[in-house]
Amino acid sequence: MTTNIFELLKDAATELPHIEMTRSCHCPGCGGASIGPGTAGTGTAGAVTATLDEMANYLTTGFWGGPNDNGQWDTSASNVITVNISGLTAEGQQLARWALEAWESVADLQFVEVTSGGDITFQDNDSGAYAFWNSTNGYITSATVNVHWSWITEGATIDSYAFSTYIHEIGHALGLGHQGPYDGNATYGVDNIFTNDSWQMSVMSYFDQNDNTATNASLADVLTPMIVDIIAIQNLYGAPGASSETAGDTVWGANSTLGGYMGSFFNSLPNGTGAALYKGGSTTYTIYDRDGTDTLDLSYTDVAGRINLNDEAISDVGGLTGNLIIARGTVIENLTTGGGNDTVTGNEADNVIYTNGGVDDIVAGDGNDLVYSGAGNDRLFGGNGNDSLYGGSGHDLIGGAAGHDSLFGADGNDSIYAGSGNDMLGGVDGNDSLFGADGQDSLFGGNGNDTLGGVNGHDIAYGGNGDDAIYGGGGNDQLGGMAGSDTIYGGDGNDAIYGGSGNDLILGFADNDTIYGGTGNDTMSGGTGVDEFFFATGFGSDEITDFSLAEGDVLKLDDALWTSTHGTLSDAQIIAEFADIDASGNVILDFGGGNTITLTGVTSTTGLEAGIDIF
Repeated sequence: MTTNIFELLKDAATELPHIEMTRSCHCPGCGGASIGPGTAGTGTAGAVTATLDEMANYLTTGFWGGPNDNGQWDTSASNVITVNISGLTAEGQQLARWALEAWESVADLQFVEVTSGGDITFQDNDSGAYAFWNSTNGYITSATVNVHWSWITEGATIDSYAFSTYIHEIGHALGLGHQGPYDGNATYGVDNIFTNDSWQMSVMSYFDQNDNTATNASLADVLTPMIVDIIAIQNLYGAPGASSETAGDTVWGANSTLGGYMGSFFNSLPNGTGAALYKGGSTTYTIYDRDGTDTLDLSYTDVAGRINLNDEAISDVGGLTGNLIIARGTVIENLTTGGGNDTVTGNEADNVIYTNGGVDDIVAGDGNDLVYSGAGNDRLFGGNGNDSLYGGSGHDLIGGAAGHDSLFGADGNDSIYAGSGNDMLGGVDGNDSLFGADGQDSLFGGNGNDTLGGVNGHDIAYGGNGDDAIYGGGGNDQLGGMAGSDTIYGGDGNDAIYGGSGNDLILGFADNDTIYGGTGNDTMSGGTGVDEFFFATGFGSDEITDFSLAEGDVLKLDDALWTSTHGTLSDAQIIAEFADIDASGNVILDFGGGNTITLTGVTSTTGLEAGIDIF
């Protein structure tokens, strides 16, 4: 039988006030001069930045000196470990239960309270904080955790140093060592072997976020086993089972569905700092979630945040830096933020993201994402997948990528870029700029003076109300000006162009275009190719600047223009009845009622009937 003992505070009279009151002790609940087994006390200069797995392996093996020196509970037959907390004060029992829950939520372990005996015995009568365990053949047979009652000077709250201490000491009782070769006390830069050894990565570290000068994180008390601890404890005992609290759909943050201490913590946040279990201190935690469709709800804070939904990513929440981490393998699908200026990165899942107010930057990432940015001048990018992005009010920048995306602004002057794929873009209100890319894109400007560009592909673009500029680009495009005095460029391809109401400028450019001027006094050019120009009743006073019989251009005339007064007419009769030469020497067809067609550059009606087609 071997006994591993660590963190025995021998001189409480001198060490304890230093630890509790100034928080200068380098881990929750450490002190004294006792050195544990293995390599403890042999810290080296030239520390390296370790991977998460290297740090986790150090907790389970490296600290003890090797795989034959470490210990763990034998859970092969049952994952139940009995605990006896009857020797603690009521506040100590509350902290112990929360800390046991913290480990139970991330590992395949079940702690059952007993009032006599017990695998792990808790006490609070010895000075300081320590834990030790007995083992046989590498398996722990019993353990003791001591946190002196005087450590609860801050109160038994979730955001207390005493609570972090209980998590730390229970970690030892389950077989975890420290995050470096130290025990009792340590100095960063001297005793650490990993540059990233801090509370941000592990509750088993001696170094808070300020002690570690290489860590970009705010000083904060630890609420959960951290990302390295979770990997380490799951290496020993596996992940929680299907009956665990985070199995199924879970809401983290405001409106939390969690029970226990984390539910109490989250549900107190929208109400400020007056909750009995949480006094408003700075906190850090790692989210481990087993499965389901899960939500991170940060709507309780209007402070600018940086949120990354990818696993192993570190986020800035609630005005702190580097205080929220998502555990390896955890997938958080949905996010809601508050009114701050947030920076959001989605993950590979199908994310639903609401950022509410503020000037937000959102990159949805892979997956078929749905994004609502709310008020503010936001920037939204869909990433790969079939995304739907809604900018809300404000002057927004919205971009798709690969996939078939739906991208919509709202109020404000928005800039929307489709990316590759068959995309739908909507400017709604405001003077918007909408640009497709590769693929068959549909662009709708809505109200306002909009600029629409189809680029490549067979695109559909409608300007809506306002004086719009519409560019078809390459491909066989369908372009519509709708209301307003629009400028429409067909570009390459066989385009169908609708001017709508208003005085429009329509340029078909290359290939065989079909042009409907609509109502209003329009100026039209088909460009090269066989172009067709359609005219129905009430079309207005229009001009075609490059009509060419040699290229095969055609005037498509609605017989309703003359049947009420002239009956049925042939093509030649139409020319004879309505065609003339204007003062500038150009052919003009005048159907009365202000409906005229001027063929600029065409100076004779001879043979013009060949360019007439009645419908």
